[in-house]
Amino acid sequence: YSTSNANITTLLKTLSIPDKSYSYEYILNNNSQLFYSVTPECLFKLTNQSISIDAIAGTCPRADTTEEDNLLFKKLISDPKEIREHQIVCDYIKSVAETLGFSLVDEKLVTPLKLRYLQHIHSKFKFKNNRNIDPKTLANEIHPTPAVSGNSNKHALKVILDSEKEPRGLYAGALYYSDYKENKSEYVVGIRSFRYLKNSEEIEIFGGAGILSESTPEAEWIETGNKMKNFTIKLEELLNGHK
Repeated sequence: YSTSNANITTLLKTLSIPDKSYSYEYILNNNSQLFYSVTPECLFKLTNQSISIDAIAGTCPRADTTEEDNLLFKKLISDPKEIREHQIVCDYIKSVAETLGFSLVDEKLVTPLKLRYLQHIHSKFKFKNNRNIDPKTLANEIHPTPAVSGNSNKHALKVILDSEKEPRGLYAGALYYSDYKENKSEYVVGIRSFRYLKNSEEIEIFGGAGILSESTPEAEWIETGNKMKNFTIKLEELLNGHK
């Protein structure tokens, strides 16, 4: 998308966060570019006592009615491909936690995370911070998860570097804030995002999907497009002169 500085300002002002009940909004700005993310994915929340980690993988659209919406989610969690995609992420989280010596306190498995255009399979894990680990060490140990870099990180990252022509930049990177007074940190994954290049006045919107052997290119392409709708719909309205 090509737009102007005036349009990007309007976009940021009017991008009401439809998923505010379960989203994190990040804006990182410098002289050459602006990175904006409204992500539902919490990598982890860390305090002295506990660590909470999300697994979000497996996606389907929303429907117009509650009944249809619930049927779509029921179909989603009945799909072996979608459940396997989700389970890979859950297994990875528990494996890293075990390696680091954390003990599982609680888990909530396979619940719906309903956003404006999509719903995801969502599981939450809470561990005891036995080691009093610091946030940067934990981020280095757990990020990237299979949700953004495949089931074998080293192999997947090599494929990404070899096959993708442009660097991802902050897309799917770990964004965070730390409250040192309260001794707590929260890291999120910078998905559902775009990058605005100020010199060329271009917007690059990022989106992706998990590819398994059972995947079909058409379905993954549609899913990727749906993940961009928060931005594409607003941008098209702006470029067409609508409010």
